[in-house]
Amino acid sequence: MYYSQKRKDEKLNNHIRNVFKDMFKIYITMAALVSALDTQTNIQYGENNHIEYNWSNIQQEEILQISFQLVRSSDENRKNELANKFMECFKRGECRR
Repeated sequence: MYYSQKRKDEKLNNHIRNVFKDMFKIYITMAALVSALDTQTNIQYGENNHIEYNWSNIQQEEILQISFQLVRSSDENRKNELANKFMECFKRGECRR
């Protein structure tokens, strides 16, 4: 009887160990997923902690962001900066940050 109980305990311990290993694998996978999503999310916090998008690395998106900023800005210096950024984007054939 002692041998049978010991065997049952070993099986239970192995099962628990395997469950924890699987849970750890899931945890690592989820951590990697969250980390990857964080790098893909192009969000920053602006004035008054409002969420806003960073400048995109994709040319079409950056052109759209520049044009939106040009429409919303009333500051001439800011408009000139954005116009220069817009022209550089077309000269290079790509946008840079």
